[in-house]
Amino acid sequence: MAFYRHPSGRSIYVEDIQLNNHVPTHARLSVPLPGSKPSCPGLTPAAPLASHAAPGEFSIRSIPDVMRWKLGWPVAARVMEKWFALPAREMLPREKSGELKPTTMPADYVDTELIRWHWLNQFSRVAEAEQSLHSRLVNSAAMEELENKFHAQLIANARLREQSSRGSVLIRCRDVIEAHSLWQFQLADVLYGRPRDMDDLYGALGRFTVYAAVNIGQVQSLGSNRYRLSVSEIAVYVRDTYEFIDSQYLGHWNFAGLGFNPTAAVNGLGIFGDNRREWRLWGFSIRHGFMQPVNNSDYRHYQRTHGRGGDYLLFSDIKRVPVNISVEVTL
Repeated sequence: MAFYRHPSGRSIYVEDIQLNNHVPTHARLSVPLPGSKPSCPGLTPAAPLASHAAPGEFSIRSIPDVMRWKLGWPVAARVMEKWFALPAREMLPREKSGELKPTTMPADYVDTELIRWHWLNQFSRVAEAEQSLHSRLVNSAAMEELENKFHAQLIANARLREQSSRGSVLIRCRDVIEAHSLWQFQLADVLYGRPRDMDDLYGALGRFTVYAAVNIGQVQSLGSNRYRLSVSEIAVYVRDTYEFIDSQYLGHWNFAGLGFNPTAAVNGLGIFGDNRREWRLWGFSIRHGFMQPVNNSDYRHYQRTHGRGGDYLLFSDIKRVPVNISVEVTL
């Protein structure tokens, strides 16, 4: 903890900290003194962060390199680089919520390659969410949802009804998109908020969800318009959206790394931008010097001005889990 003497003559209380993984690139940023009128950008509101910059100047296009080389976040860097590479497209609210199936989105905006279980398995909070998912796999809400999905498939698929009247019919999902679109029935959220959660998983996905869906099962007609679904294997996978729709403070950045200002999450301080969930003041770190605030609106500005930056869906690969679950429905 120290006082920094700003060129304006004001003293600013700052605290330099290191977070997880022994990566000395995170820092707690200074809070400006009320009424200060500095003569340099350290305490002035920042305009939208430059989407392109002259050589040696920081822009949001610099952030993937900072993630990869300074923070040690290779997957987060690749996820953001894909966003920059796609033609501009803002995700619809119904796409973000999952109300619209992923098959309704352009294929280029649905990714199934970047997020893999061999990487997800490194993080304890993913394991905690998996444990929560499995502990609630056959609770009443999950079984009701599975019955609803089974009923919908029977109504929509006359061939399935006809074939099951002659014997058991095998159901096997082709991929994670089909499993999620037709057979998802349980979920568990993965959250963050602890200092040790500032890692590659946080950078790539932030808050996200682990899902369970039928992967392999048998459908059998029981007569009198009654049918049984016997599930022998479920697909466990991650779905997340990578978009910048809402207003959100994303930390302070420069070439040296990432910092954060804890008070940026507090409303009513009178130092926010047009939306009170975004932070518009520069910060200072003893370790990294002056750092620029980055917000979701900076990425939307990039979309508008450069025609690049595509919001997209992320699915992981499937983790196959043997189960023994049965439900019955009547049409």
